[in-house]
This record gives sequence, C-alpha cells and structure tokens, in this order.
Amino acid sequence: MPTAHIVRRSAASAAAVNTAVAVDLPIDSTAATPITSPGGELIELTADFVNTIQQIADAGVLWSVRLSGAAMLDGPQDFTFGAHKDGTTSTDAQVTNGRRIILDPPLKLIVNQPLVIQAFWNGVDIGTPMAQVELVIVS
Repeated sequence: MPTAHIVRRSAASAAAVNTAVAVDLPIDSTAATPITSPGGELIELTADFVNTIQQIADAGVLWSVRLSGAAMLDGPQDFTFGAHKDGTTSTDAQVTNGRRIILDPPLKLIVNQPLVIQAFWNGVDIGTPMAQVELVIVS
C-alpha cells in the first residue's frame, strides 16, 4: 500500500478568532498550493501551531482543524487539537499542541478532488498564530 504524507502550513494569521484560516502553504514555499486527493484513506492527522506570547492581556483559545472539499467522501470533518493561553507576563502562558490523531476507521477520500485544510482559533484573540498539519494517506 503506497503511503503519502502531505504537509501544509498557514501563514501567520491576523484573522479574527472563530474565522477559518487557510492551511495551504507547502513547507518550502509561500505560494498557496491546493491539495488534489490521491484517493485512498486518510489514516492519521497531526497538527501543531506556534504563536508569540503577547504579554499584553490575558487571552486564550481552543484550536481546531477542519478537513473539507469534494475529496471528503463523508463531507467536512472537524478535529480539536488543543488550547493556548497567553497571560499578562512573560511567565504566564500555557500551550497544548502537537497532537496526533489515528483515524479508526479511516476517512475515505475521492481521487483527483480538492482536499481543503483550515485552522480555527476560537476564543479571545491571541495575535498571529501559525498552524502546520500533516495528513497520512494510504491508497
């Protein structure tokens, strides 16, 4: 079974919280690059994010990833990946990230259709976070 690892990242996001942020940049480029599904099954999803600590006011969010597009046989799927809290001092922060999800059962993908990744930060604005998502697909 051939395995594909597809990684995409977001640019630093200044979007309002509760707004979809495109995760469509390859790790070696600043040009948005759509994903065309190779078909098969999505068996694993890993995501991480980074943000500078603001030290201005208390802020915190939950962050999630949405997979959508015509490639998703069962429609859009949402995944929770953790929380982030910034405090008012340089020592007041909490980050939970770097989560890996094994999909059991796997999500079936339709070949040659667009696969879209979006990140969401829901809560109180935390500045300019960036996300990176890795999809593991077997065909």
